[in-house]
Amino acid sequence: MKAAITLSSQLSLCTPHGLRVAEASDDDDRRSIMMDATDEHWTESQRETRRANMMQRINENAERRAACAALPHDILAHWLDPIDRAAQSGDTYAMREYARLAMGEYDGVAAVVADVDEAIARRDKARAYLDEAVRRGDTSALVDLAGAYGEAPTINLYAADAARAHAYAYAALQAADLTGMERDQMTWLLDRSARPLDASTLAQAEAEGRRLYAECCAGH
Repeated sequence: MKAAITLSSQLSLCTPHGLRVAEASDDDDRRSIMMDATDEHWTESQRETRRANMMQRINENAERRAACAALPHDILAHWLDPIDRAAQSGDTYAMREYARLAMGEYDGVAAVVADVDEAIARRDKARAYLDEAVRRGDTSALVDLAGAYGEAPTINLYAADAARAHAYAYAALQAADLTGMERDQMTWLLDRSARPLDASTLAQAEAEGRRLYAECCAGH
């Protein structure tokens, strides 16, 4: 199970999205190296350390691109299959990671337009997996759904909806097993999502949050 999740995660670095992220990182590092050369904030030793670290990232990305180019097309075309199978087996972490990796590919209008049917299919599967993870008592899936309703990228699991974001964030914050980072994220989102809601809608969202938590996690 762990190997399947890791395999899809590593192969995601070779997708068009993964390669775009690496290219953007290289551009940022090159700009930083040039700016550091005249930035008096850094000592010469610090400047050299930063340059070495950034060059290491650039070189690692170059090696990764070469490794990706050498992979058989069939493997790259089916890079999500291992984590999909892990999710189908009932692993809730795999369900959540499938949603993250599958939707991460659609980071712009061009990516969606080029592959709209697959984008919709992945979105629908990601929705189903997150709902199933919640049903199985995975509190981190509540966090993921709160974020999905609270954001509005090019393509998302759901349209941005402050009331739904608030309900899921409220539900997640009832759980004792959130990580510190998840708790901070949900506290911030709860505050932000409350701002556009009137008192009645806010009360309804929090009641829905209590219901979601009871159905998801109270018995686990």
